[in-house]
Amino acid sequence: MDDQNKSVSNEKHNIENELNELKNQYNSLIKEFKMLKENDVKINKLKENMTISQQEFSQMNQTLQEITNKLNCISDENRQKKAMRNRGSMMGMMGGMMGGMLRKTAVMTIGTVMKVADVTMRTVSMAKEGIEDIVAEAQYENTKKRRNEHEYCEE
Repeated sequence: MDDQNKSVSNEKHNIENELNELKNQYNSLIKEFKMLKENDVKINKLKENMTISQQEFSQMNQTLQEITNKLNCISDENRQKKAMRNRGSMMGMMGGMMGGMLRKTAVMTIGTVMKVADVTMRTVSMAKEGIEDIVAEAQYENTKKRRNEHEYCEE
């Protein structure tokens, strides 16, 4: 009878240990799940912000192209008007040179801004792709981990 009580006591102790271990694992999984949820929210906000930035840069690029077109039209009109008014005079030549310099400066400035916008859009796109890759990899690892734990539990 004494051996039987010891055996029951040992088994009870083993079950209690297993239950405590399961409880600890459960608590650990809950914490990990909460962290994953928080990270998912942060990543979604980041994706959203990057998409908005990309849209804003596209709009800025379009606006800059419109400005360049308008400057080209204005410059062409001004050259024609000045050429008609000041044909042959030194002032006409100086005005044409100044208008040309101003136009060149404006075109160079806007061209530079457009290049910066393009590079920024590319960088934002690459960062967005990188984050999407990280999220996909994390989801894959999480799924793989769950499958392994599920297989462990069945054994």
